[in-house]
Amino acid sequence: EHDNDQPKRLLRLHNWSISSKLILLSLATSLIGLLAAITAIAAYDQYSLRSVLREEFSVLANVIANRSSAAVVFEDETLAQNNLSALQYRGSVTLGCIYRTTNSDSVDKIRAPVLLANFRSTGEHQCPDVQTPAQQEISIGQRYLEVLQPIVLDDATVGVLYLQASLDETYSRLQHKLLIMIPVVIAAAAIAVLIGTLLSRHISHPLKMLGK
Repeated sequence: EHDNDQPKRLLRLHNWSISSKLILLSLATSLIGLLAAITAIAAYDQYSLRSVLREEFSVLANVIANRSSAAVVFEDETLAQNNLSALQYRGSVTLGCIYRTTNSDSVDKIRAPVLLANFRSTGEHQCPDVQTPAQQEISIGQRYLEVLQPIVLDDATVGVLYLQASLDETYSRLQHKLLIMIPVVIAAAAIAVLIGTLLSRHISHPLKMLGK
């Protein structure tokens, strides 16, 4: 029974020596500060990378849409496919689709755009059914970034461009940065213990002398 109580006694903070408490305080303060800083850096990096992605794909969608207006008007599938083929050089792009708008005989009836050409990095992705947006729309989810871009010619919307990009590369960059910070945390913890040990000797020794 005495042996079982020994670990519990060691865990009781009030049984620790002054030097041990000072070391623990120094270590805890350093780790809390580092964790708070790492959390803030990770949150800022995620926000920054998403903003950069949003801007990059906004420009990319505008360029492809402007180049594809003639292909959509003349229903040139080959030209539209060639315009989408440039997406193969962007490793994060998983899907690209060009649709042409169709005229409806009924004013009240809204017809969905018809698929004209598509680019797929893998066979698992399919072009979704879309509606013609009034302006560019960009949404960022947990795994993918999606862009809906109207294709305009002479102030008239003639088609729609849809892009989908994976966020795996973005998350991989963030994970790599966090892994780099692990040795920094370990080194900082070791320095904190060393400083706490040195300070505890200078502080605890006079207190022990007073106790005597």
